[in-house]
Amino acid sequence: MAAIVTSVQHVHLTHDRCMETIVVDGPAGEIQRLANELRSVEGVQQVKVVAVGGSGDEHDHHSQ
Repeated sequence: MAAIVTSVQHVHLTHDRCMETIVVDGPAGEIQRLANELRSVEGVQQVKVVAVGGSGDEHDHHSQ
């Protein structure tokens, strides 16, 4: 499962509340399984999956 995670950001919203943003890349089924696993973790209040289209070939950050 960890192979699909490309980036994680942790933000403190309040003293006792945090938000994690997890960027993933992989098959939809694996992403959905990860989302479901996160939903089952005690203390997790909300999980949203936001899909961004495209094949990834349109923008190459490493070409320069």
